[in-house]
Amino acid sequence: MRTVRFAVVIATLVGCMVGPSLAASASSPPFMAGRGSQFGPGTHSRFVILAVGSGPAATGSFAAAVTGGWFVARVTCLQVDGNDGIATGVVVSTSSPDTRVGEYIVVEGVENGSASFAVPDLLRFSFQDNGGVIPSGTKGCGLPVYGPVPIKAKIRVSDGH
Repeated sequence: MRTVRFAVVIATLVGCMVGPSLAASASSPPFMAGRGSQFGPGTHSRFVILAVGSGPAATGSFAAAVTGGWFVARVTCLQVDGNDGIATGVVVSTSSPDTRVGEYIVVEGVENGSASFAVPDLLRFSFQDNGGVIPSGTKGCGLPVYGPVPIKAKIRVSDGH
């Protein structure tokens, strides 16, 4: 049942991502969107993210299937600087024993602009409960302790300009 629920969440978020065009224009809001896989020592996670807006007015969600379960977070903040996006979210649902409802997670994504994986995009999830999130001073916004790492995925980041 948990796998089915996660699959429904992923399908919904992906549908939101491919429905409207996210091509940057002079009037588009800042956004970060992507899906793919992240590998680490002894781990493999699949993720999807869609965050639109600026600061604590941003909306969206991100989700990941991680070793031992999955989580879904509601975006509470988006900070974009050029090709680097940092989304903060609060966990609203989880099956992972390492993640709790109400925990803040920061995901940083860097779009390197390559259509191929020769120059990979970068991503990292940072978790409040293991000390990976630094409060930024703006309610609902956080910063990661560690920088992003190469991923097998594509991330789109736009500051809206």
